[in-house]
Order: sequence, then structure tokens, then C-alpha cells
Amino acid sequence: MFRRVRARVVLPRIRGRLVDLGCGDGWLVRAYGSGVGLERTDTDDWTRCDLPYDCVDTVTLVATWNYLSPTQREFVLRTAHRLLARYGRLVGTCATPVGTTR
Repeated sequence: MFRRVRARVVLPRIRGRLVDLGCGDGWLVRAYGSGVGLERTDTDDWTRCDLPYDCVDTVTLVATWNYLSPTQREFVLRTAHRLLARYGRLVGTCATPVGTTR
């Protein structure tokens, strides 16, 4: 259920070339129809990905941010900044939608 909700929110905001950081099983890249999904157990590895600078129009972090430590968040933001072309977009969601509790 949450995946459908996130797709409705995120997909309309994606433009051009996509990199999904913390892609899990790659569902967002498949739903969008193209792009690169990066899933790492050690978030620092994202900064060493072999994609060139300024190579994408959208970087997504879907249900990822909540699971990152402050240090990992800094690495992720640096990686997104490095990958995004001028006027690129960073699109993210939290793990639990607003208004729900666990």
C-alpha cells in the first residue's frame, strides 16, 4: 500500500534522467521506466559510485532518509549534489507517511 502512495507522490516529480539512492528492489526505476538504482549497505559507498558529475536530472530518496545516520545523510546529500545536473531535482519521502503510526 505505501509503495502505491509513494509512487503517486514521487513519479510526477521525476524529470529526465533518474538515480534512485536506496533503491531497494528497484521498484521506482521500473515504475518510471528508466534510470539507475543504487542500493548500498554502507551508505558511504554511494559517494564512490562511478556515475559522472552532473549526469542526472532527478535523484530520489524514497523511504530512505529515516534509516540514515547524520553522517550517512551528509554523504547522501553530497552524492546527490554531485550527480545532479544544473536545475536538477532531489525528491524524497519519509519511511512512514504523515498521519500514520507504528
